[in-house]
Amino acid sequence: MTMLNWHLIERKNMESKILVDTNVLLDYFLTREPFFNDAKQIIEKCAEGKINACIAAHSVSNMFFIQCVVKPLALALNLTHK
Repeated sequence: MTMLNWHLIERKNMESKILVDTNVLLDYFLTREPFFNDAKQIIEKCAEGKINACIAAHSVSNMFFIQCVVKPLALALNLTHK
C-alpha cells in the first residue's frame, strides 16, 4: 500500500508542502509495521529536501507522551502477561 504518489510530488517546478501526521512519525520512530517503509520514504524525501513538510504543534507533545508513558506501559503489560 503506497501512501502517496511520489511521481506527483516530485515533479519539477512544483512547490509542494505536506502535513506529516503524528501517526506517520510514530510509524517511523517506532518502526511500526506494516507502515514503516512508507513513513521512511516520507521522512527521507523531507530530509533530502525533495518535499517540504510540516507537523502540527501538538504532534511533538503527543509523541513525547506516547514514547515516555504509553509505550513503556504497554511493554510492561505485555511482559507481565507472558
